Amino acid sequence: MRQLKNRIASGLTTIDDMMALHIFSMACAFMLQSNAYALTQHGNALAFQHAVQLINDIAQRWRLNPKRQTFYRTNWGQVHIFDDCQSAPCTTTQWAQRDLTIYKKQVASLLPKGDAQLQINQNPFSLNVVVS
Repeated sequence: MRQLKNRIASGLTTIDDMMALHIFSMACAFMLQSNAYALTQHGNALAFQHAVQLINDIAQRWRLNPKRQTFYRTNWGQVHIFDDCQSAPCTTTQWAQRDLTIYKKQVASLLPKGDAQLQINQNPFSLNVVVS
C-alpha cells in the first residue's frame, strides 16, 4: 500500500459547496417570487384601469341616450343581441341594446373574469356599474 503524505488542504469542501449552492438557489427563488408578485400586481393594475375606462364608456353611452336610460340594465352572465344599425336605422331602444352588447363584449375581452352588472337607481341620473 501506498502511504499518504501529509498534505495541506486548500479550497472548499463538499459541505461548503452545498451551502453556497443552497444560498444561491434561495436567492434565485426569492427573485423569481418577487417577479411573479410584481407581474400579478401589474396585471391587477391594468385590469383596474380597463374597468375604469369601460365604466366611463358605458356612462357616456348612457348619458347620450336619455330617452332610453332605463333600458341600460344587465345582470351577471346576461347576453344581449342587437340588430345591425348599419343597414337600417335603429330606434333608441335598439341603440341601448347595441351599447350593452358592445359593452359586455369589451368587458369579456379585457377583464379577468369578464362580466358586468348594470343597474339603474331610483334617481334616473344614477347608474350602478359592477365589473368582475
